[in-house]
Amino acid sequence: MAFLVQDDTGTVDGANSYIDVAFADDYFTDRGNATWLALSVAVKQSSLIAATDYIDKTFVGKFKGSKLTGTQSTQWPRAGAVDSDGFLFVGIPEILKEATSEYASRASVEQLDPDPATDDSGLPLKGFKNVVGPISEQVEYQSGFYTPIRKRYPAADNLLKDLLIGGGIVNFLLRA
Repeated sequence: MAFLVQDDTGTVDGANSYIDVAFADDYFTDRGNATWLALSVAVKQSSLIAATDYIDKTFVGKFKGSKLTGTQSTQWPRAGAVDSDGFLFVGIPEILKEATSEYASRASVEQLDPDPATDDSGLPLKGFKNVVGPISEQVEYQSGFYTPIRKRYPAADNLLKDLLIGGGIVNFLLRA
């Protein structure tokens, strides 16, 4: 799959990233993130794609406004989305680009939204304890309606608040 950056008009067919590597490199240079800067271009590109996928799938239906075009492959740019001061977001907002960088940094070292832990039967695990001597094992299962708890990424999550309906994310990111 090619690395394709969405533009401010939403017309890049098959776009899979909100930013290019140069934007993320500049962002992390300013913040002294040597770990990101040492990554290969290929790892950076795949991390930016993973970050964009995560944003689009996690926050679908939560963003202000509506997609700018009916055929765009990403959730942004959007029409009718305004910030907390009432100003219209045009194109790909800077805060979305910064959040994409933050998520990409995390995606370069771990999966952003891993499958929930389950036992061999597929039941969702709440906790697991294994003691070797004397041998003991304790398994705790999720009960009732199961909604996986999403890991929080405050540095990135907080950047998106102004782009979301209601201005917050805690209510739908952290459910037990």
